[in-house]
Amino acid sequence: MNRGNGANWAVPYDVIETKEGIKLGLVGITIPFYPFYNELGWDIQDPLILLPGILEEVKKQSDIIVFFHTWGSIMMRNSRIVSGD
Repeated sequence: MNRGNGANWAVPYDVIETKEGIKLGLVGITIPFYPFYNELGWDIQDPLILLPGILEEVKKQSDIIVFFHTWGSIMMRNSRIVSGD
């Protein structure tokens, strides 16, 4: 999946395993501040378009998905994207 050319430390998700063997999928997105990120030379893509594919990848590897975002009420109005409804 093409996720754009952003910060080399930014990854769309991570999967960690607890000592009990539970796999936690950690997913995080933020608002795409295109003018700011473009100044850094990053090719940022719309996270809401990428999110369904990322969640499909994480579901295959995780028992539980923890989702972090900085979208506030915008994400709540679009919660169907996250819940899969």
